[in-house]
Amino acid sequence: MKFLRVAAALAPAFAAFTLCSSAQAQTYAWGVTKSIDNGGTFALAQGESHTVDYNLLVVNALASGDPADGSATATVTDEITCPAGFTCTRVGATTFPLTVAVADGSFRNIGDSIRVTNDSACGDPVTLTDSATVTPNGGIRPPETDTTDSTISLPACPEAPTITGPGDITVDATSAAGAPVTFTVTATGGTPVCEDGDGNIVVSGDMFPIGATTVTCTVTNASGSASTSFIVTVRAIPDQLDDFLGVGLPHSLEVKLEHASDLLAAGYIATACNILGAFQQEGRMQTGHQLDPALAAVVLPAVQKIGELAGC
Repeated sequence: MKFLRVAAALAPAFAAFTLCSSAQAQTYAWGVTKSIDNGGTFALAQGESHTVDYNLLVVNALASGDPADGSATATVTDEITCPAGFTCTRVGATTFPLTVAVADGSFRNIGDSIRVTNDSACGDPVTLTDSATVTPNGGIRPPETDTTDSTISLPACPEAPTITGPGDITVDATSAAGAPVTFTVTATGGTPVCEDGDGNIVVSGDMFPIGATTVTCTVTNASGSASTSFIVTVRAIPDQLDDFLGVGLPHSLEVKLEHASDLLAAGYIATACNILGAFQQEGRMQTGHQLDPALAAVVLPAVQKIGELAGC
């Protein structure tokens, strides 16, 4: 109950008290009013803070009547309802709960300050709610609560982010470690961050290992997030040799190429290199005969390069 309401309601009780005998019990009614000292409307951009200064006016009124009707002390509590995307911290010397007593006087002003920080909120205005409650320590009078709202204006939210990836990528290994791979990811509303399946950050131009690697790129802002995924496949050296099977090579050359591919896959590098050397020698001899010169001009240099990558 607010003080004026309390005082008006208890005025007859004050008069009655002056007439009652000294043996009659004295009881107390409590009221609380919470107000904002420095304005209840303000704007906060993301990352900014503002301190809201409150004043609690706790009131007691002397009454007469049933001894269970009140008490000479009361407990004051205070509850903050912080908006989503904010951090609200009580600052200053006041801590709750606290005890007030009739001996403190009929009125007690209690300062209270809340520091509000906009961590990530944007869009429509939000409300900071602070409620103070005074509860008699005994008797049957109910607690009384007063609530004060502050309105916080926010910056406009950015548009929801978008992102587009390059699609799946396949490249040939340039060494036993794999191959460097370039890719382009376009995004709006923020800077995309790309990770492999193990959570490692990857960027265009990084070395990718032989095999398939799933890359997931995400862009995030205050309005949400967007993601795209693609697979980077780095083909091993044996796979590169297999490309030349079935392109029209003479049978004897295909046999050598397939044998070398199997040896490389099994790790027999030296033996595979010997087979590739024999492939090159026979290929030069067959060019213009069983091996078409135009095909030889493509296959022989490519197989030579693959052999060098294998360590031949």
